[in-house]
Order: sequence, then C-alpha cells, then structure tokens
Amino acid sequence: MTTGTGTHIRVLDVFTDLLSQVDEHDQAEEFYSRLAEAVCRLTSMERAVIFRYDSEQRRVRVAGAHDIDVERFFGRFFTVESAPVARRALEEDRVLEVSERVREEVPEEFVSLLI
Repeated sequence: MTTGTGTHIRVLDVFTDLLSQVDEHDQAEEFYSRLAEAVCRLTSMERAVIFRYDSEQRRVRVAGAHDIDVERFFGRFFTVESAPVARRALEEDRVLEVSERVREEVPEEFVSLLI
C-alpha cells in the first residue's frame, strides 16, 4: 500500500465508515469483525482474524473476524506460550501479519482454522 495523501484519505474514510456503524449496543465481536473487514478492504487480504490477549486468564482469545467463522475458535486453548506470533505481537506492541510461515507461528491445531 502506498503512503500518499490519497491513501491516507482512503484509510480515514474506511475507518470513519467503520466507526459510524458502531453504536453503544454493539458487542465487542461485532466491532472487531468490522475492524477485520476494514483491514481487508485496505489491503490485499481476503480474510482476517483479530485476537486479543486476556491477561487475567493468560489466554489469547478471538475478538472478531472477516470471512472466517469465529465459532471455529471457541473453546480452544491458545496462549502466548504456544504461539510465537502472539508473544512477539505483545512484546513489540504491534499488529503482525502471518501468512507464509503460519505453521511456525501458530499451534498446529489452529493452522487448519486459518488456512
């Protein structure tokens, strides 16, 4: 993605549209699923899943997704210890994209859910 003024305006438009659809009654999953959709609209990605870290339970939980059924992740145990990409994202405090090395970055039981 280029970083020109036109791109910045497009990004702002997508996120403004996203936030305008959020109301006080929306569930967190709905918000994060819309966020995943916005990421796909702004990139060449066709689907995305967003995970959040629950520090109390020390687990990584699915927060929302676009073009991936989040129910596939319910009831699965996923920690920063079992997924190097989750640990790295928290340590670096940034979003990480995993596509080609997915088998190295996430537990095997999740690979089939993401591919």
